[in-house]
Amino acid sequence: MPNLSTRLRTHLRDFARNSSQDGLYFMLHEEKVASDSEKVAELFDADSEVCWIAGLTHDLGYGQPGKSQTHHLRSQKIASKKLHDLGFSPDFVGRVNNAILHHDSVLDPSKFPLEDVVVCQVDAGSFFKYYKGMAIWLYHMMIRDGEPSQRMEMVRSYLLSHSEETESYITMPEIRRMYEEEIGKFRRRIDVLDVAKLIDHGYR
Repeated sequence: MPNLSTRLRTHLRDFARNSSQDGLYFMLHEEKVASDSEKVAELFDADSEVCWIAGLTHDLGYGQPGKSQTHHLRSQKIASKKLHDLGFSPDFVGRVNNAILHHDSVLDPSKFPLEDVVVCQVDAGSFFKYYKGMAIWLYHMMIRDGEPSQRMEMVRSYLLSHSEETESYITMPEIRRMYEEEIGKFRRRIDVLDVAKLIDHGYR
């Protein structure tokens, strides 16, 4: 189904928002990955619509029961059902599913579809650019035991540890340049991250 209409985009965006993890971070993160993936796809002559939809739905599995390590499989299932219901072709749905499946991997651009590579590496870059949302989500939803200072230290530790693996995903120079400044400043920003400066987006 080429050339997504404004109406269909709005419908898919609303679907993603309603299906997303109960927290603002995931909704904003998914939309940022979708929009950035679409832009990058056009640079590489990849299918921008596959990238946009995969970016929009790649983390929906976090809102479903199950371990975080298998969220991509749940995301695939959610996206696949929705796209089939909307009448997208099996081939298109399969390409979206592949991009979702591989978004947490180190991908060789010569061995994987460009759409998979774009979504994976944009998702990784987005982590460095929109880290405050992740910090808020971790603090309010995932790390609830201990004093505020202890919880904040656990948030910092997780973000720094996760950043090392995540940075290794970004292998294409064109994509790395998009996030180079944020990657360079990341450790310093995390070191001074203070819970008092984290806006409570409604997590309880």
